[in-house]
Amino acid sequence: MIETQRTMKTDNRHIDPSATLAPSVRLNLSDDASLHIGPSASIGDNVEIRIAEEGVVQIGDHVAIGPNAVLRGHGDIRIDSRAFIDAGAVIDTREAVAISFATSDSSAYRKGPIRIGAGARIGANAVIRAGVTIGAHAVVLPCTFVAEDVPDRAIAGGAPDHANALFECSTPPRRFLFGFCRWHETARHFVTLANTLRAANIDSRIYGTPLTLSRLDYLRPEQAIARDDLCDMERILDEWRPDCLFVWSGATQLDQALVAAARDRNIECRFAELGWFPQSKTIHFDTQGTNARSSMRQLVVDRLEIDPRFDDWLAARCNSLAEAPPDIRNYVFVPLQDIRDANITLGSPYRSMDDFVTALATRFPDETFVVRPHPNFSDVPLTRHSNVVVRRDRSIHPWLQHADAVVGINSTALLESLVYGIPTHAVGTGLATGLDVLFGAGDVSELEIHRTISEDRQDRIRRLLSELVFVRQAWMKDLHYLDRLPQIFGLGDLLGASGEAHRAAKSDSTALPARS
Repeated sequence: MIETQRTMKTDNRHIDPSATLAPSVRLNLSDDASLHIGPSASIGDNVEIRIAEEGVVQIGDHVAIGPNAVLRGHGDIRIDSRAFIDAGAVIDTREAVAISFATSDSSAYRKGPIRIGAGARIGANAVIRAGVTIGAHAVVLPCTFVAEDVPDRAIAGGAPDHANALFECSTPPRRFLFGFCRWHETARHFVTLANTLRAANIDSRIYGTPLTLSRLDYLRPEQAIARDDLCDMERILDEWRPDCLFVWSGATQLDQALVAAARDRNIECRFAELGWFPQSKTIHFDTQGTNARSSMRQLVVDRLEIDPRFDDWLAARCNSLAEAPPDIRNYVFVPLQDIRDANITLGSPYRSMDDFVTALATRFPDETFVVRPHPNFSDVPLTRHSNVVVRRDRSIHPWLQHADAVVGINSTALLESLVYGIPTHAVGTGLATGLDVLFGAGDVSELEIHRTISEDRQDRIRRLLSELVFVRQAWMKDLHYLDRLPQIFGLGDLLGASGEAHRAAKSDSTALPARS
């Protein structure tokens, strides 16, 4: 065995120095996956640990894994302390599922997290099925296929008849189209969703630029419709007739043209965008659009329910992000946006952030404004004003937490400001404007800066935040699991319906060209 102190450490690989790995251990991690190996864990010869697509494998303290075992973390695997995995055992968080649409690869995969409890023992050559939990101190006999959860301290043995069975697809497939994709950072989430939907007998295609599609891992060639523009848009919609079109954001002219063509053909549309808390790991779907076009702007906030978990979530978020006050007091914080973003252009009454800041400085000469440029546009040109301080240091959170008030344009930072209970003002139109939670104004000339929030408004803020966190947004990781998709707002209604009415109206499938 070798000491892991000599093992290379990376951002997605966390191996305790006291753990030992045999020299022949094979670690294969994708860039967005992560591996955690705890203290005094022991991993034997020729063990393979393969983690893909945002998967997480957590191996607890004093866990022992015998030679030739296989851990494939296409979803998540958690092995709690002092569990023992004997030689040749296979722990795989995905399994094959049959699909009925004709492609060069007629298989799909269902994913499910696997958990092995503390002190459990997995016998040699046993196979743990995706989605199974092995209880604490349970025993799985050698050569057993485990298809169902095993309770604490129970003994599982035998090979059920359905061990190698595949799900049968008796109905024609439905079709989803994802496009027009120009950024691989967001398109990869569509690929994850499309691959998960294959297990539900939904044939999905990714419509995007050749460069974007070439950079997408896990995209099957037959899924790709590579185009530099929308020249074939109407032919693709007419020949393939998707049940639903997904677009990211939907704010650009290209997006709007594609959506208009789809709606002309009575094709359902969904709009995807990053979530809010935290933005980097969450996503949300909407039936009408995002930001200024979102259906959330039509909510009757007073009728929304507050989730029982909300207060605990609010306290935990505020505590986890709490930071010391900055070196400025009694200021109004102004988080700037990247005006090149089409979502901002749509909702802003100003052509530039400089125009916005100048309007604030002129309208309120006695206020001190702390302005923070957007990280993606930190070199934004700004005119000097005696009552404006431009700061690029620290994260956005201390500036929000300790401000007297916050003023912005269609910014996620405004929602974060509401979390901290700061009087928050929105200029122009955005996600939460018109709901009487932000102090809104069409432009700065109509703005009045408030420093207190009434109880009625505070109640509406709580209701809206609860809706955003516990109803509207989902974790990116949930896109990997078919059983979680029906619980995601904006997807559940698509997956819950049988789709028979859509299928009955469809003609035979017409093959589309793949990657060009």
